[in-house]
Parts: sequence; C-alpha cells; structure tokens
Amino acid sequence: MGLLQKILIPFVGLVLALWFYSGKEDFKPEMLQGKHVIVTGASTGIGEQMAYHLAHMGSHILITARTEARLQKVVIRCLELGAASASYMDGSMEDMGFARDVVKKAEALWGVLIL
Repeated sequence: MGLLQKILIPFVGLVLALWFYSGKEDFKPEMLQGKHVIVTGASTGIGEQMAYHLAHMGSHILITARTEARLQKVVIRCLELGAASASYMDGSMEDMGFARDVVKKAEALWGVLIL
C-alpha cells in the first residue's frame, strides 16, 4: 500500500490533470456578443476588468458597485471598448432590496431575464 499511496495515486492524479487541462478550448468571444450581463463590484479590480472584457466582446452590460463616480467612468470606458450598451446602479449587493432593484432594472432594460 505504501507504493500505491506514494507513487501511483499522485501519478494518476497528474495524468488526469494534464488530460483535463489540455482539452480543446471551446470558448469564443463571439459567444457573448449581444448577450446581457450583470457585473457586480465593477468599480475596481476584477469586476471592472470583467466589464471591460465583456464590453470588448460586444455585450450589453449592467454594472453595480458602491461608488457612483467610478461607475460612470467604467460605463464610458465600456462604451468606448464596444459594449452594445452599458448602464450602472450604485449600491451594495449586501442589501437584498438593492439586489432586487438591480434585477428589476435589468428586466426594464432588456426584458425577461433567463437565468
């Protein structure tokens, strides 16, 4: 059992990891063109960068964060990058009322949401 635990199991795990991560990449940026996306925490960091990437792909974007002035700048940049449309709402997703308002605004902008 010692040989199995020390060599064989890690080797099989390594082979499976290599097989899984070397698979064919099926994602194409065109898949998000014209799609409707809500990005939370989009005033800085990862959320902001996600908004820019989605904009570059031509998505309709609704971004949220707490800082309105920063969101306005991100919306302008998204439109410059090619977003089909870009809107924002300032507030905290910790507040369930705000989260419901975001969904209502998305429905008002885009119609029925498919989750």
